[in-house]
Amino acid sequence: MVKVLGALIILVLATAFAAACGARSQLPAWGDGSGPASSAFCSRAEYSSGYEELSIYVLLDKSASMEADDKWVQATTALATFVDDPSAAGLSIGLQLFPQGSSCEADKYALPLVAISPLPENAAAIKSALSGQIPAGETPTALALRGGIEYARAKLLAEPSHAIAMAIITDGAPNACNSTTPEVAEIAAQGAAGSPQVLTFVIGLETGYTNSLALIAGAGGTGDLILVGSEGTAQGLVEALRALRDELVSCRFAVPPAYGHEVTANDVSVQILLGADDVVVLQRKASVESCSGGHGFFLDDPQAPKRVQLCPASCDLVHSLDSSRVLVRAGCGAGEKPSEELDGGSEECGGAVTISCVKDCGSGQYVTPICQGGWWVCPPGTVSTTICKQCPPVPHGCCLANGNLGAASCIDGNWQCPPDAVLFGEGQCMPPAVCAALLPCASASYCSVPDFSCGTGSTSGSCVAKPASCSPSDQPPVCACNGQTYSSACAARAAGFDLSLGKPCQEPAGTFSCGPLFCSIANQICRKTVELAEPSPDRYDCIAKPPSCPTGCGCDLCETCPQGKTCGEACSGGEFGGVQLNCTQI
Repeated sequence: MVKVLGALIILVLATAFAAACGARSQLPAWGDGSGPASSAFCSRAEYSSGYEELSIYVLLDKSASMEADDKWVQATTALATFVDDPSAAGLSIGLQLFPQGSSCEADKYALPLVAISPLPENAAAIKSALSGQIPAGETPTALALRGGIEYARAKLLAEPSHAIAMAIITDGAPNACNSTTPEVAEIAAQGAAGSPQVLTFVIGLETGYTNSLALIAGAGGTGDLILVGSEGTAQGLVEALRALRDELVSCRFAVPPAYGHEVTANDVSVQILLGADDVVVLQRKASVESCSGGHGFFLDDPQAPKRVQLCPASCDLVHSLDSSRVLVRAGCGAGEKPSEELDGGSEECGGAVTISCVKDCGSGQYVTPICQGGWWVCPPGTVSTTICKQCPPVPHGCCLANGNLGAASCIDGNWQCPPDAVLFGEGQCMPPAVCAALLPCASASYCSVPDFSCGTGSTSGSCVAKPASCSPSDQPPVCACNGQTYSSACAARAAGFDLSLGKPCQEPAGTFSCGPLFCSIANQICRKTVELAEPSPDRYDCIAKPPSCPTGCGCDLCETCPQGKTCGEACSGGEFGGVQLNCTQI
């Protein structure tokens, strides 16, 4: 059974939606440019359905156009409202914004702005990340989606009982860093077809780009795009976010589009794949009332079905196994017998061609796909362009010669590093020598990172053995990388977590934040030491407030400077009554 009820995102538009029915694929053409003709059609989609926790990874458009008509304010207000909603408690959510400046570096999108973590604990981090952001730049949707899917798959590989869905919130079509609608649609299709599966939902905040965004939504395995109009955007987003929590939890799945064909109820068939030889073929029911405790499925609209919903007993069945999948077919020989198990080898491909093939990655010499077992596949001796553009989700990134982490480039299906750099997972660029968010340590150790970034920054960490025991001491409480407060740094590391500057941890009573530490308001000063001459991560200490200096200022409390350096000292009152001493070593 599902332990945590999740939420997926579909939004409702006050204006009419122009459907993309009848449009052909925008993938590269071959031969004379026309797709293969067939009197039959076959379109299908598989959905991962066995999971214990469902998560949303929000990709929020921060381009300059979002500033018009208060779209940015409306979208951020809606997200803040949703994460604070008590009914969202237990749902896991993460966040990335795009663009990240004017850079087209893919590595900037491989790690989240806010990592996926449960609500309400993650609410403060989401709201803090949105605070002070100013829309600017263009819309590199391809980079954001590819990086998001890589991050989601890396998390799913570590936690296979989870399900993660992308939710792109945008007001326009892709238009920067080689982002085009066909490119983004292909990335979304890779996420839906790959393993682990990552579905992509698209939320449009205005009506000018329906065809472009609808193609991406369809390719991502989530059906039609639905938009939110300019009137009441914030409330519309909040209501939609609430409504989506039962999209997959209640086992509702998109009917795969069959371009150029009208799908009717008799064209739709559904199977539950519990194992290699364990297939449950479902009967179509008139409605949920017709399920009567048995297995089956019903449609949202028998005349023009867009979604399949499983009967409650069937939904419980698919949630009972982490490895279960749901296969939804449109056409494929279903005809008047949608409950009959189908022979995949007798199906005709028809419909839209979903792949393109080349002799070799980078050659640009396209080859006509062939129909095999109801699927379009590349002929022997050729490869799909999907393979040439998609790199494995992990490892990702490089160890640079200076000890920091850097960006890798995806070239012909492989991650490649700059000269004199080594890819994660190779040579000395692997645990225990190196660790990061996508390169975790073994269970007996934790990732120690000097800049308290928990491995999400550009400074590499190293795997350190967890302390076997922690003795009582005067150490201050700390904020750890899992967002929890521990009694000391030793206690956090014994639990397997380093100290964190970015997590929204609960402050113990009578304390104030000092980097990843919590100092006593009554008798301690937070000392932050910044090294300017040789840039290095800042240091934080809780030091005793001397009796002769009740405010903590002007008492020469900075550490003794190394020979040849100069120290500067400045004090400021803390937000919660504590005092921070800023020590600068020049």
